[in-house]
Amino acid sequence: MLLHSLLENLDQLKSISLTKGMVIGEPQYFTVRKRWFSSDDRIPDAEKNGLYLYVSENFDVWYIGKGQYKSGGGIGYRSCSHLGKSYRDQEEMFPYHEWAKDELVEQAIRESLSRGHFQIVTIVVEPIIFISLLETFLQTAYKLASKNELPPLNKRIG
Repeated sequence: MLLHSLLENLDQLKSISLTKGMVIGEPQYFTVRKRWFSSDDRIPDAEKNGLYLYVSENFDVWYIGKGQYKSGGGIGYRSCSHLGKSYRDQEEMFPYHEWAKDELVEQAIRESLSRGHFQIVTIVVEPIIFISLLETFLQTAYKLASKNELPPLNKRIG
């Protein structure tokens, strides 16, 4: 499922009365291979609460997760925690990422992650109480639109 299709679902939520007071920030894009080792460049909104997505270079959604500052350093820390140690001058930037040996994940996705050929998309969500709701909502929307399958790196909803 493409990112823009999934994000359209967030716009629909804004009209539901249960979400009154919820603020969803604009998606911010971080191209990993090009920007990871730049001392001036950081994952957008790294210390804030919200959602992060791993997205292919073609904008296919691979993973939907959440990061909360109070329980783990925010979007930036949580989105990086899956990748393991990074190597600057090697073809494989993240050879030990969380899914490196998971044969249930397509080889092409595992290789793209290892080589840093993906984007991290961050979306700030306030107040914090809505983060889990939105993570579950987007994972469910993805599953409904994708023949009952989750994004390839998500093992479960929530």
